Amino acid sequence: MIQNAQTLRAVAASMVVVHHVGSLYLARELGIGWSTIGAAGVDLFFVLSGFIMVYSTINSDRRPLPFLRRRIIRIVPLYALVTLLVWVLFQIGFEANGLREGADGTIGQLVKSLFFVPFERASGDIYPLVTVGWTLNYEMMFYVLFALSLALRHWVNPFHALLIALCVLVGVGLSLGGSAPLIVRFFLDPILLEFAAGMVIGLGYNRIATMQTDRAKRLGGALMIIGVAGLALTVVFGLQPTENHILRIAVWGMPSALIITGALMLERAGVLWNNPALMLQGDASYATYLVHMLVMQTCVKIIAFVLAPTSIILIVLIAVGLFVACLVAGTLLHVMVERPLTKLLRRDFVSRSRPMPYAR
Repeated sequence: MIQNAQTLRAVAASMVVVHHVGSLYLARELGIGWSTIGAAGVDLFFVLSGFIMVYSTINSDRRPLPFLRRRIIRIVPLYALVTLLVWVLFQIGFEANGLREGADGTIGQLVKSLFFVPFERASGDIYPLVTVGWTLNYEMMFYVLFALSLALRHWVNPFHALLIALCVLVGVGLSLGGSAPLIVRFFLDPILLEFAAGMVIGLGYNRIATMQTDRAKRLGGALMIIGVAGLALTVVFGLQPTENHILRIAVWGMPSALIITGALMLERAGVLWNNPALMLQGDASYATYLVHMLVMQTCVKIIAFVLAPTSIILIVLIAVGLFVACLVAGTLLHVMVERPLTKLLRRDFVSRSRPMPYAR
């Protein structure tokens, strides 16, 4: 395990939680604007995903089907459980995640959500029933493309082939513009380039791992500072690139890549972020990411039923409590459900593959 990367997973999940607690509760209660910078946690996740996929397979004998099977086991079961929970709650009157009664929550939307098919809600937003699941649509597409690239390893370097394919897909998407069908526009979005950035970091990791300690420390620290400053500047200049994904890559994706590269260099230099609590939050980051909006909305409904906070201090304290509740719920979900379920499924369905290295 790369411990600094694990910590960055915890940071990315926490950023998204802060974003939603701030924008959906704190800003509304206080009547203030709220920066979307926390949403950059998604970009951090995407770049990390590209890196980890290359790092975990570049020196292994991983074949396409076992690789895809492991990714499905890692992603799908928990997502399906949370999706079904949201759907059931919505059917009994709990208006979760901005769903609209009479227009959303149909069987068709449930099936599309479970199979990672993008669709348009009644509000016009392209979200599955679990709102944050839009990112998983991209993750699953990336995993499928990654598996297909592994099938080419006897003829070409699969990572180089996938990098080219991602650039071509984005180019096709840009050339088609808004005239393409929804599913085509969605899956050919420029945000795919953030996975590519992570892959490039993975391909260069051997150089990082062999760097001199002092040089790795200086350069890693500098890249971290530049990356964090880049994210901070988006707040200073009021940039909100959640809809413009080309701008998003520039102001969130590139700084995320610098932060990850810097963190890897710092680990090479012996600067480790290996606090046990951070390691646990890194493990639970996926569960936290999936369930935090449902937890937050449930807590807000309970709070509204019990009291009507008017004090600024009380509202801020409630926001902090919501943040903590989301992390605790995600951790419990990971420990009690995700971890044993993943272990069970891997034991029963993941088989060992014979050595079949890719072409150098």
